[in-house]
Amino acid sequence: MLRNFVFDLLANDAELNALEYNTNTIYPALMGADSPQERRFMVLRWGIESPRSPGRDSHISRIGLTVWAYNRDSDYGPIQSALGRVRDILVPIVGVDHGSGWILDVEDNGTSEDLWDDGYSAITRNRALTFTASES
Repeated sequence: MLRNFVFDLLANDAELNALEYNTNTIYPALMGADSPQERRFMVLRWGIESPRSPGRDSHISRIGLTVWAYNRDSDYGPIQSALGRVRDILVPIVGVDHGSGWILDVEDNGTSEDLWDDGYSAITRNRALTFTASES
């Protein structure tokens, strides 16, 4: 499954781990009322899945992913480094089997401006990507 494949790639990356983004601090879905206690953490927010083109192979779709990187310190440096690494990991994985299909394209849609999240009491930025992938 694409979601699990992407989570594993990010959570097990040595450079992200060195920035304190790892299996314990990368959350694969939106969280409820409980805010993470870690200083740095990421949230992977998957968007709406849509068919690539009407009338074409129904097993191919496009889906957006927004990767939110947070830091409770007043330093956007680790966030910017982490989001750059996310791009470096995910954009080149075209043609890779994700376990239940193939990744056909990964489009980098850029990053957000510097933000403050009142809910998590942390600074944040995000990187938006669009995947085109098949599912078997």
